[in-house]
Amino acid sequence: MLVEGFSQIYIWEFLVLFLIVILYIRLAVRFGLVDKRSERSSHEYATVRGGGIVFPLGIIWSIFYWDAPVFPLLYSILMVSILSFTDDVRDLKSIIRLVIQILSVGCLIYLSWPSLPAISMILLGFFFLGFMNIYNFMDGINGMLVFKTFVILLSLEYLNSLHDFTSPFLLHSTLISCIVFGFFNFRKNAKCFSGDIGSITLGLFMAYLLFELAEVTNIFLSLGLVMVFSVEAGLTILERLIRRENIFQAHRSHLYQLLANEVGLSHLTVSVIYGVAQAVISAGMILTYSRFPSFPIFFIFMSLIVILYIPLKLSIRRKYKV
Repeated sequence: MLVEGFSQIYIWEFLVLFLIVILYIRLAVRFGLVDKRSERSSHEYATVRGGGIVFPLGIIWSIFYWDAPVFPLLYSILMVSILSFTDDVRDLKSIIRLVIQILSVGCLIYLSWPSLPAISMILLGFFFLGFMNIYNFMDGINGMLVFKTFVILLSLEYLNSLHDFTSPFLLHSTLISCIVFGFFNFRKNAKCFSGDIGSITLGLFMAYLLFELAEVTNIFLSLGLVMVFSVEAGLTILERLIRRENIFQAHRSHLYQLLANEVGLSHLTVSVIYGVAQAVISAGMILTYSRFPSFPIFFIFMSLIVILYIPLKLSIRRKYKV
């Protein structure tokens, strides 16, 4: 467990990552690596992007310091984090991003699970790619990415204590990265956003952990731990397709964006609502998976989200004419 694994080295990791973020913010301001206010943004002021550099650094720290036996993950994290940071600094062409993401995902899947049938690798690759980019959606609201990631990691931490499906040091280090990043991001006026280097890298890392968990439990338990933002992303994509919008363009169509921008809830309030909702669902999935089949529980929770989500979103759109 986290408390048992916590030691002096984690304090040093926290301090090192904390200082790195402070230094990065200063350099980013100096070199203009900031997200400025735009029609599609949910913030009202220029904010440093790329603070999520702490996440790949935390993962790499755990692999090298603790000798975690996950070097395929290391290769993939390095590829996708370098790509994403480059994209944060200067926009890359979509085809370049896609090719390198495919290479990083293919490397991870082939080296981690070489016995999988080819068709399973291909399907898993689509899941990883989709999940990475869906995870990227959460970075537009202060605290959203880090709070929900923290909730998901705590669930994985507990399940890992029961099933030992991954190195605990990977989880510990990433939790510490969340605490560091949260200090700068989980506030009314965020000092930095994650940027693609944080959100895309975390998406790949989380997809890896979820599949590792699914191998020793079941896929519905794994997906239940990320249900809230996954269903939100799926319904938003469906809505935009119905409205004949380009789903690859930036937008402010997510419910959490409407709650912050139109309804006027604070970013932190919205982030806490989403995080608590996911915590409740995760607790329900964890408490019931050993007693009941996971699919009915998963279906019940998903149905509740859809039943609450659609009328609420429609009412906001009608009221604020968006």
